[in-house]
Amino acid sequence: MTIKVISFDVWDTLLNLNTYVGEVVSEISRLTGAPYAEVMNVFMNLREFLKSVRRSGSMNPHSYLSFSQELIAKSLRIDVDCVRRAIVRAALNVDVRELVVTGVNEVLAELRDSSSSLMIIIGNTMIWPSTITRLLIERVGIASYFTKQYYSDETGFFKPFKEAFYEALKDLGIHSSEALHVGDQVVEDYEGALKAGLYAILIDRGLSLSKGAVIEGGRGYRVKSIVEVPRVIKLIT
Repeated sequence: MTIKVISFDVWDTLLNLNTYVGEVVSEISRLTGAPYAEVMNVFMNLREFLKSVRRSGSMNPHSYLSFSQELIAKSLRIDVDCVRRAIVRAALNVDVRELVVTGVNEVLAELRDSSSSLMIIIGNTMIWPSTITRLLIERVGIASYFTKQYYSDETGFFKPFKEAFYEALKDLGIHSSEALHVGDQVVEDYEGALKAGLYAILIDRGLSLSKGAVIEGGRGYRVKSIVEVPRVIKLIT
């Protein structure tokens, strides 16, 4: 089997979500004087609700970004522009050494050197736009590994919906059976990719497996760490 495209999720696959969220919360706290713990509590309480809205398909991805920012601002009783300022300031100030998931640089370098597959990003947006994620991908020094990046606020489609994967593959002229997606979310990344006809690798850090072990089922694979991804791709091909 030939894998022509390997797509990656961003948050908690390539970049540490909590690191960036923590920086955004710190910036809101600095701008408003609100206690850090209070702001973080609002973010944590809204995260699952915002995920459920995204998964329901009830909202256009282009409207969803403003909706999520306004919801956070309303919950904190602050102006939405403060949330937007904090997002930008966090992107400029976050420590990039803490932002990259352990092993990502080595994995991307190995795949580039050992595989002829294109590497791309297929990502969702929630509270900040794709322009911020693109900036962070540049700042941490991994942008050059990817041929293209596709985000929901640009394509108009969220993962786990098939169209999120199809839009990227159609743009590249690749059939879904020749593509593989790597991510950490069961619904968005693993189940979404499989339903769209791709191979899928779920990074499940809670797996009770020894290092190097893999759970395989059809086109789906589960591993504990991103460092196992190159080996799984070799198994598939």
